[in-house]
Amino acid sequence: MNRILHTKSIIASAATAAILIGGGATAATAMAATGNGGAGVRPATAARTTRAQTADAGCQGIGFTVLHNDRSGGLVLPAGPYKVSSPDFSCKTASSYFTTFLDKYQGPIPGWTGKQLGYGYGTYTNNATKQYFTVKYVGAR
Repeated sequence: MNRILHTKSIIASAATAAILIGGGATAATAMAATGNGGAGVRPATAARTTRAQTADAGCQGIGFTVLHNDRSGGLVLPAGPYKVSSPDFSCKTASSYFTTFLDKYQGPIPGWTGKQLGYGYGTYTNNATKQYFTVKYVGAR
C-alpha cells in the first residue's frame, strides 16, 4: 500500500514539474497521471504557463503564399509571399489559422480581431486568450 501511494506521489510530482517548466502537461494530464484523479495536482492549484514557458509556442517566422488578393478579418492582403510569426502559437498552428481565415472568412472572424498595421501587414488576436499571430507581406510593392 505504501508503495502505491509513493508511486502516485512521484507521478503527480513529475506532472507538476512538467507544468511548471512548460513541458506541455496540463492540470488534466497531471490528474490523469495519478490514476484516479483524486490525488495529485488539482486545476485550481496548477501553475499557469506563460508565453515564455510554453515549449511548443512561438514562431520566429514561416513563409506563406497568398495566392490571390484577399481580405479576411479586416485585413487587406495582396497576393504574394508573407512571413507568419507569433510569440504565442507554433508556426504550424499560426499557419493553420491563417489558412482557415483566408479560406472561410472575407469579413469578421468569430472570436478573433484582425488589425491592419500597414500594407499587407497585420495581426490576428484571439479575443478570449489575447494570443496572436502576425502576417507581413514580404513581396515587392
